[in-house]
Amino acid sequence: MNAVREPSVDSSRTSVGAPRNDTLRVGPIFDNHGWAQATDLYVRTFGYTSAMGGISPRLLAGLAANGGSVIGAFDQNDALRGFAYGFCAVDTSVAGAAEFYHYSQAVVVDPTLQGSGIGRRLKNEQARIVAAQGLSHIRWSFDPLLTRNAHFNFNVLGARGIRVIPDMYDKPGTDRIIVEWDVNDWLAGDSVGEGRAAAERAEVRAAALSGEWMPEHPPIESIGPDAWGQAAIGQDRAWVVIPSLSAATDLDAVGTARSAVMESILNLSAQGFLAIGSVPLESGCALYLWERTARERKIGNETHDA
Repeated sequence: MNAVREPSVDSSRTSVGAPRNDTLRVGPIFDNHGWAQATDLYVRTFGYTSAMGGISPRLLAGLAANGGSVIGAFDQNDALRGFAYGFCAVDTSVAGAAEFYHYSQAVVVDPTLQGSGIGRRLKNEQARIVAAQGLSHIRWSFDPLLTRNAHFNFNVLGARGIRVIPDMYDKPGTDRIIVEWDVNDWLAGDSVGEGRAAAERAEVRAAALSGEWMPEHPPIESIGPDAWGQAAIGQDRAWVVIPSLSAATDLDAVGTARSAVMESILNLSAQGFLAIGSVPLESGCALYLWERTARERKIGNETHDA
């Protein structure tokens, strides 16, 4: 099973000579010049070679004019170095209780600037726009084997994994976790933009590493490929061993690991667990931390890669 090639969000070091994050102008994209730059950056960053993998300026124009979010990060030469886009969506899975939210389809950062904080600035602006529309949550998806994305989503932003979708794009290797982010919690956070949920993640990670978080199944210090996908499940807490797709070179091993991971996390999701954190291990793997909710939520069919 081949892995889908996707960039990590805020995952690599900034290249020498690249503009600093604090010199970039971040805000909505209103014109064709910006939308055209976004379509080009999207293709270059994701490495797509087919037109089927791209987006169009007209799509972005339609979203910008009809309640969607199309946000860019521009340098001093008005060159686009990152952008995010999404749209208003509705969850009708619970009869008589339609829930509106914003679905963030993608956050794209120039490969030379990943790791510089642009992803966080784009999400900050997206949260501000969504809150101004009267919505309280943003959802998006990510590949569960992209552990750096999981760190950004769970530990930095404080989002929760609320649903697991196998082969979301109807192709092998496109398994996704849908995450949900409380924008009001984030915007009410401290001066550096950290919400309460994100702040609590640090305590959870420390407890997981010490074995206090789930003492009946303390995590082991050294985890090899034979443990990929292995789950330890307690009464209300669990963890799963996740290999790092970005560091993997053997596609057959990745395919085997993906199958094991998906079996474990689909089982946890079916039991009402939500993904709430990621703990990096020295082996290059990670532990994803799951917690059973007080009330189970059924999430509708959404089809972000972060």
